[in-house]
Amino acid sequence: MTQTVGLTALLDGGHNKSMLPGTILKAHRSYTNARGIEEKVPVALMKVLEVRDTYSIAEVVTDGSLDSSLHFTDYPELMVGDRAIPEVINIVSRTQLLPTVSLTYKNLFVDPKSNPASFELTPDGAELLIDKAKVFANVRAPLILVEAYTDAKGDRAANQMESQNRAATIRQTLIDQLGIDPERIVALGLGESESAEAIPLPGEEDQARRVIIKVKSLPNADETEKLVP
Repeated sequence: MTQTVGLTALLDGGHNKSMLPGTILKAHRSYTNARGIEEKVPVALMKVLEVRDTYSIAEVVTDGSLDSSLHFTDYPELMVGDRAIPEVINIVSRTQLLPTVSLTYKNLFVDPKSNPASFELTPDGAELLIDKAKVFANVRAPLILVEAYTDAKGDRAANQMESQNRAATIRQTLIDQLGIDPERIVALGLGESESAEAIPLPGEEDQARRVIIKVKSLPNADETEKLVP
């Protein structure tokens, strides 16, 4: 039995009928056609929100249908007595979400602002890096990029070199600590280029001095050759 309660429905069946939160249900009502054959006419689509021992609460996602409007003109919407069955949803594709991690220098390196020639990670920085980047250990992708940026202060060439060295430190740490294949991870020092969405606001320069770790899908083999470390 299904009882409509606003935009939710109370379902007769919970843990005792193996109901699970998130289950999509199609509600239907029986209709006997002109040939005397009983048909199941869809009247609503629901999503189970909460499951108790003997009952469940479901959100009514769609109430009424074109078929129910034709066959049940007096009340085509969900009503007491309608029955619900799990909706079968076909999987049309399968993909893996590609993660991106962004960390600032000040959270990773030993005194990066006053000592830009030091590329040593602090103990806390190393721990933070491994915690955030461990998602890449099992990513099925041809290439992982470690991109390092600086702000626009100082000499451009020096900024470029600093960013390359910091990216290289991150790359080597991920290889050593997470076992990432060296052939699949590339360090790119990008200096001031694309620095924190162009010019950072005053007081936000630290956001420009950052490392971004991300996955890159390669369209062709030529690009692979250009990016091999």
